[in-house]
Amino acid sequence: MPQNVFIVQDPLSGDLVADPYTVQIFRNDQQICWKILVPGVSWSRTHPGGPIQFYPGWMGSQPTPIGEDPPVGEPDSRVYKCDGPGATEDPASIQYGMFVVDPGGNERHVGRALSTAEQIYVDPDVWNQPQP
Repeated sequence: MPQNVFIVQDPLSGDLVADPYTVQIFRNDQQICWKILVPGVSWSRTHPGGPIQFYPGWMGSQPTPIGEDPPVGEPDSRVYKCDGPGATEDPASIQYGMFVVDPGGNERHVGRALSTAEQIYVDPDVWNQPQP
């Protein structure tokens, strides 16, 4: 089952935030999906490097959209997904950023309130799993 990150509007501040903002991936659960749940919000098509960017150290695949490109001039709110790096020797914490366009046409960084980057934890061990 993929780990899902949803772009939502914070009910108190009105900011666009990621929920959950921290994702843990494991040996047997490597896929991450990002989905926008706010009407009128779309992924940035102009941000250098794309709308979802991992900081140095990420060894998994790069986020890619699911489905066909929307027509030119139409907003892009497709689900994005990527796969993790697979098993690692040690736990790792990798930051990433998300960039969207709000209904007013302004590009915005999405994160948790007062945050500049989000983290994905890569855990090399799975505990309490049935053993072969």
